[in-house]
Amino acid sequence: MNVNKKQASTKLFSLLALCLISILFILLKQKDYQFLADGNFSGLSFFFEIYAGKEFIVFEFILLFIIPIITNLNSCIYRNNRFDVMIVSRIGYTNYFKQCLKQSIKDIWYYPVVINAITVLIIHFMCLPIIGKDIQYVANYFTNIGMLDLCLFTLFQIIGWSFLNYFCFLLSQLILNKYAYILSLGIYSVLSTILFSIIGSIIPFEIKWIFYIHSSFTLLCPGIIGIWSIDTGIFSIIIVILCFIFYSILLFIISKFVLKDREQNG
Repeated sequence: MNVNKKQASTKLFSLLALCLISILFILLKQKDYQFLADGNFSGLSFFFEIYAGKEFIVFEFILLFIIPIITNLNSCIYRNNRFDVMIVSRIGYTNYFKQCLKQSIKDIWYYPVVINAITVLIIHFMCLPIIGKDIQYVANYFTNIGMLDLCLFTLFQIIGWSFLNYFCFLLSQLILNKYAYILSLGIYSVLSTILFSIIGSIIPFEIKWIFYIHSSFTLLCPGIIGIWSIDTGIFSIIIVILCFIFYSILLFIISKFVLKDREQNG
């Protein structure tokens, strides 16, 4: 029980910390987007411009590194200390992995919901109104309706973050040392940030979408990222769906591999 309380407290602290980082970033960048206020643009335009800005990659890097540690470090410890053997012996590896998949979704789905909700409220009351008379929405990342874009973006984030969280759970089953697990996440976060930034800046615009489908940042900010540009509208939605299909197949293959490894080696 104490372990569950400690884990819940850690998750709550991490969520509040991420919200605070997002709020501070918005308040710091508000002056750079004064032209939106001068043009009576919706605060949602500011919200998506912030997410699409190259500077926000720092926040996305923090997400990529921190969330897997918060949600899956215990899985790595349990695997290393064989605390999960009793559960596996009772329900089997297949059912155990199904339960872990469900838990990966339960552990993470509310993060983007809360972060986006608080971010939008801060923008509305302290920066730019979200709705109001003569307010224009000009971001048009998925549609030309601001609230619909926000709902789609949040829904895509829930799916993407769940994929990423389950991938990190599978990683925790392969790496038997908690410090090596943290180190591997750090190395992956740094290398992927640098690699995606470099490649995204040099490859032709016409083929960037191929790279975008395979990027873990697409899971964090589906359809909206400042490392490189892609067409908006229905094309952006298609790219996000293709990314989800790619990662579904990838996670299925890795799950089979990890499942086989656990069955053979315990």
